[in-house]
Amino acid sequence: MVITRRDLFFEARAAIPERNAAFEARELLLRALSITKEEYYLHPSLPVTPEEEARFRALLSERLAGRPLAHILGEWDFYGRTFKVTPDVLIPRPETEELVEEARFFLTGNEKVLDLCTGTGCVGITLALEIPGLEVTLGDISEPALEVARENARRYPAAKVRVLYDDALAPSKEPYDMIVCNPPYVSAADPPNEEVARHEPALALYGGEDGLDFYRAILRYRLSLLPSGGRVVFECGDTQSRKVAHIMETFGAKAIRIRTDLSGKGRIVSGERP
Repeated sequence: MVITRRDLFFEARAAIPERNAAFEARELLLRALSITKEEYYLHPSLPVTPEEEARFRALLSERLAGRPLAHILGEWDFYGRTFKVTPDVLIPRPETEELVEEARFFLTGNEKVLDLCTGTGCVGITLALEIPGLEVTLGDISEPALEVARENARRYPAAKVRVLYDDALAPSKEPYDMIVCNPPYVSAADPPNEEVARHEPALALYGGEDGLDFYRAILRYRLSLLPSGGRVVFECGDTQSRKVAHIMETFGAKAIRIRTDLSGKGRIVSGERP
């Protein structure tokens, strides 16, 4: 029996229990066959070799066992660019693109920006590419995450970035004009789903008993290092925005804004040093 590219696609689409099963099935097929999306759509009825079929079924089995698609592919798209992803970093989410949008609203192109808890580096690298003239630092406490950020920086040499160790919970002496941060914010009362908990790094997920430890520490130690009008821009959980805004007020931030994500939920909170 001849098995075609289309046959494998439909098989995977039916097997994957996700709303975006068609997208996942296509990505697995493209990876297994080492072809582009255009090549698939031009020739969906081409037969596959036994070796290609075996590679595809191996990848599909990994996905059905719960391994994230981004880890199988080894990369993921963010803000129109592709970034390396490993189990040592969070997988970039579409919601985090709103973090970039909020930061861009306040930046002119001559500032020093810290992307704290950088992970893949996708936020800081994107800002550096979108706004020429920025000096961007990618900071994280995890050396494996920093290595991923370095590799992503090498993918985009036009981005003016440096990568360094930085503990978000500790005091700092280095001044910046803006801090952008998607910190660990999972709380004990609101754990992540099983796939996230099993496959993404706990160091990047859990933010203390109430999920807010990183917001307190960053504002306590770093807000005063910003110049007057300098801004902190946070991502948070979809039920945390008002709590994060209150923490900002407690530490003296002004002009606080809550930005909603694509689902209309308050996920981005920013405020400035008076």
